[in-house]
Amino acid sequence: MPQDMWRWENKRIIHSEKARRYLAELLLNKVVRIHAYGSDLENRVVAEIYHHGRNINLEMIRAGFAEVYSKGLHKELDLEPYRSAEQAARNDGRGLWAPGGR
Repeated sequence: MPQDMWRWENKRIIHSEKARRYLAELLLNKVVRIHAYGSDLENRVVAEIYHHGRNINLEMIRAGFAEVYSKGLHKELDLEPYRSAEQAARNDGRGLWAPGGR
């Protein structure tokens, strides 16, 4: 494996582990409410996850552990709060957007 590819893969693994730990802190062994919107173009369920009224999808994006995906989404889903949260995470260099994070 070329050195640059190894570095990228290593960063991806480290980042995904941090994201998994953060999500576990938020939700592990907790009751959640799921608002499903249907499926995306790849037949994956598109949903918002809430815990005590807190939008977990938005929290993951704010922390820089997720990015906005908008291909083939339901028209009812308002992406503006997600886009704003992603831009703030980018501006602040959090998670994926940290120097060398991607």
